[in-house]
Amino acid sequence: DLYDLEDLHLGQENFIITMLGQKNKLRFVFSVVPISYRSTDESYRSETLGKLSTGYGNDFTSDWSFFIVEDSDYVNWVLKESSGFYDEASLIHMVFMGSEFFVDVITNKKPKIELLDL
Repeated sequence: DLYDLEDLHLGQENFIITMLGQKNKLRFVFSVVPISYRSTDESYRSETLGKLSTGYGNDFTSDWSFFIVEDSDYVNWVLKESSGFYDEASLIHMVFMGSEFFVDVITNKKPKIELLDL
């Protein structure tokens, strides 16, 4: 089941991403505010889409709505900007990809995932 971004909520103590599928919703609840996040219109991520297609096949973007990035340029940017405050091994780069938006999240704690009915 493919998912699309339904809602993005940044609270003072948490961060919640809700993804809408054809059969259900998934809510990713981060118990901490992310170290960094960005939401980008999919049309401005053509280089990333090209890398995903080249590295993982043309069906990757139609088969995967969320995934973890290894060897992340975004993590490297956070490490550089934070002047060594974070340890690279403690950071996780997660991507939530919908039909129109990419949401990249850098965190040090994986989210709790809730399965919701439509």
